[in-house]
Parts: sequence; C-alpha cells; structure tokens
Amino acid sequence: MIRIGGGIPTVTLNVVNPIRQGSPASLTCTFQPPTTDGIYVYLEWGKTLTSSFDSATPIALTGYTSGGSQPTPVYSHTAHDPPEYIMTIDRNTGTSDLNISAVVMSDTGYYWCSYSSGINPRGRSSVPITVYDASFNSIKISSSSQSYSSAGETATLISGALYRWVCAVEGLIQPASIQWTLGDNLLHTSVNQTDVPSSEDASLWDSLSVLSLAADWSHNQEELWCNASVSSMNAATYLLLDVKASHNLKDID
Repeated sequence: MIRIGGGIPTVTLNVVNPIRQGSPASLTCTFQPPTTDGIYVYLEWGKTLTSSFDSATPIALTGYTSGGSQPTPVYSHTAHDPPEYIMTIDRNTGTSDLNISAVVMSDTGYYWCSYSSGINPRGRSSVPITVYDASFNSIKISSSSQSYSSAGETATLISGALYRWVCAVEGLIQPASIQWTLGDNLLHTSVNQTDVPSSEDASLWDSLSVLSLAADWSHNQEELWCNASVSSMNAATYLLLDVKASHNLKDID
C-alpha cells in the first residue's frame, strides 16, 4: 500500500509539567511519514502563549523529499549559543524531537507541531509547558499587623503575650515542608500548615505555616526562623525578637 502521509500529528511532553526553571525539557512529535519516494514533507515547531494557533512563532522547521537525504533543521531562534531549541527528525520512524537545554520563565506557552506531506492539508497539535520559579524569593514571615519583607528584621514583642506568625512560601511545584526554629530549638507545638493551589497559577502551590508563640524573657534577642524545603531546594528567613516587659498583657495576632 502506498501512503503519502499527512493527518494530524501528536505531541508528547517527555518530562513532568510544570518544569522547574533551569531544567531541560524534551517534546516529541509523532507523524505519519510517506511510504513512497518523491513526496515532499514539511514539519515545523512553533510556540504560542495561548491554546490558539493564530500568530504562532516559528521555532524550528525542516522540509525534505521522501527517499532523499536526511533533512537538516532550520532554526528561527539563534540568539543563544548553543541554540536554545534543538530539533531532530527521524523520517523513518516519523518522529521529531524538540529539546530545550534549560527552560526559562519565557518558555511557558503552547508548543505546536505542524506537519504536511504531498497534497494533504497541514495538520497540527500542541502541548502546554509551564515553567515555575524555584528561587523561593517569596518566602516571608508576617502577622496580622505587619509583614516582614527582609530577613533579620526586628520584631518587638511583649513578654507574656501570645503571638501568631505566618510563614508563606508561594508558587511551588509541590507543597513545601516548613519548620520553625527559635534559637537552637525546633518548635514542634502550636504549628499548623495549609497547602492550597496558587491564586496566580492553579498548577502550582502556596504553603502557609501558622505558629502560635507566647513571648518570654528567654526569647529576647533570639532568632525566630522559618525553614522551607521542596525536593533538593531549601530557603529560610528569620526575625530577631526584641522582648519587652508590660503590665498589660494581651494576645496579639
């Protein structure tokens, strides 16, 4: 049976999505190659910011005649050395790979494989990629009355009063493991953690840990640390406690 190819290709992402910034990514396009010689084949990889193919930005493309020499890809993005995107194609198995050596935040989008052969109309399909920032820049400690944006800030407390602290780590590939320490002591009690989908990207997570702590004279000039970890990534921030005396004690949020 003679086949001139065509049809709708399929695109597969070969790594877990979302992808951590700086990690490699690989996509495979599977298409139906012609079984007879002399058929012109065209294959192109493109990218869009939405699921619509309109105004797709070309990434890499190639054209060849079946039965001829192995095709050579042509790259549309050459700003990187080596190129950010590397395309390979195997005309015998009907597969084309698009490899990204190290994804950056701007690589988030939909990746399209467009294919045609002979007189058949072009078919296309896509797969989304989401790149997440694993820098832990958003880790912070706050209370209901104040947010501490920098590590090492001083928090003034009243001895005997109860304080409620929140440590927030946002936009993670999976929930973080959060621990509190005071000086050299790991705090095991009065800690509650909540993990919720990120308000900015439902495929990512925000982890919130709430610590209730009664201030004591022994805490004066101690460091209250929030330590977060996800897989092999770690981050931390802390407050310097300045404990003062008061005759009017109350619980403070």
